[in-house]
Amino acid sequence: MNSDSYDFNTISLAQTVYQEEKVKVKYERIEDVPKEVRIPLNENTTFRFSCDVEGDFFVIRLSEIGILCPFIYIEKLTLEQIREKSAAFKSCDLPKVKEHLDRLFSQGNISLTREDDDSITLNISLHDISQTVGIKIDSHKKMTTEKNETLLNLYEKEKKDINVIKEIEKYLKDNGLKDALEKVNEIKKKYDK
Repeated sequence: MNSDSYDFNTISLAQTVYQEEKVKVKYERIEDVPKEVRIPLNENTTFRFSCDVEGDFFVIRLSEIGILCPFIYIEKLTLEQIREKSAAFKSCDLPKVKEHLDRLFSQGNISLTREDDDSITLNISLHDISQTVGIKIDSHKKMTTEKNETLLNLYEKEKKDINVIKEIEKYLKDNGLKDALEKVNEIKKKYDK
């Protein structure tokens, strides 16, 4: 047996699950997403947070809102993997884990950090008997499986955005707001690169 065939056996359970799942993305305006499910990464990036039990897995999803993003961040964990994260989950089944994480999220005990573009870390602060402990769960970028539909949606969104800019320019020009028009053109040049 050569060393190349051994690598096949080291594929993680999570990688196998990701390959099977269909990922569909959609554009959501921030104001249309309930505040109770929003979580900021930074001042420019906000996600819709969801966690669900799907079969034998606990699934965490982060979908960026306010922009049509062609990927989501996802992590699927077995009950055993969750229990390895913290002894606080030792007596829980998957629905109870979901109940606890939903409560921790609503209490503001989950925050996000990103070290690179391929993953986002959920930082969870929870109580384990007499102490507060922190656990980290890394969610991984998963591109949409609906590429044609997403590309068409991105194209349509860009066309609409171009029309909005043209209307703003026309308004500024028609109302003699030359300084504002110059500023709009300056901003456009900055982002047209």
